[in-house]
Amino acid sequence: MSAWRYYNNLLHRYLGYACVGLTLVYAISGLILNHAHQLNPDFRIATRHASLPLPPPAGGVSIDYFRALADRAGIKGRLKGIVPGDKGEYRLIFDGATVLADLAAKRLEIKEKRPRPFLRPMNFLHLNQARGGWTICADIYCAALLILAISGMMVRGGAKGIFGPGGMVIVLGLLVPFWFLWLYYR
Repeated sequence: MSAWRYYNNLLHRYLGYACVGLTLVYAISGLILNHAHQLNPDFRIATRHASLPLPPPAGGVSIDYFRALADRAGIKGRLKGIVPGDKGEYRLIFDGATVLADLAAKRLEIKEKRPRPFLRPMNFLHLNQARGGWTICADIYCAALLILAISGMMVRGGAKGIFGPGGMVIVLGLLVPFWFLWLYYR
């Protein structure tokens, strides 16, 4: 084996090992973000129903009534808004929760947002919401992926390496993104 091939394989192997953690973060969060139209990638929405813990006041409802109602129903967070609806229905918007209060039927529908423990932080990194030092780390990772792709083509595989079946696989791999670009941008 020639010296350049030896060092290429060494670089490819150890750079690949170094990229495992970031590759897992980007791959897992990428799969979830690809399906964001089917599920919320950052939060789990939990819905529960309860009976109205306080009777509506005879003189009409107020912000204080809705705050007391939320306190009795165990809803935490600041009351951010009240949207009146039809027939005694009110939508109460809190930090982390939305409550549909049906005063006529004396029922509550409480929808609470709970962060997904592992996915939310991974998505935070994947979408580069951290910025700063993380951007530098992500740029280094992207450069490492470029080096892995190029050095991977130079790792001899099969009888003819990239000039045999391996080269055809490379061409097919290059054609996939171009085919989708042609499909969507024609």
